[in-house]
This record gives sequence, C-alpha cells and structure tokens, in this order.
Amino acid sequence: MPHQTPLEFASATGFDEAVRITEKYNGVRFGEKELSEDESDAIENWLRVLETTKEH
Repeated sequence: MPHQTPLEFASATGFDEAVRITEKYNGVRFGEKELSEDESDAIENWLRVLETTKEH
C-alpha cells in the first residue's frame, strides 16, 4: 500500500524475516549504522528462507 512505511509493509507480509531485514535496512539507511559480518550473514539466511517460502 502506498501509505505504508517499509516496516509496516514488511510486518503486513507475516514474515518475521522481512521485518528483520527491513529493520537492518532502516538502521543502515537512516541510523548511520554499518552491518557486521554476522548481520550480513543473517540477512543472507533470511533472504534464503523467504526465497524458499516463496517457492512453496
């Protein structure tokens, strides 16, 4: 929906992984944070979960 923030949209998907990815994005984009290697790895895993979920 056009009136939703990215985090609201991610929450509406019902996928915790989408919320986590969006929270990390917001931290980097608006909070001037950098991702650690562990955070980057976690995002890759969350994306794989979402990709696998989409296929089923």
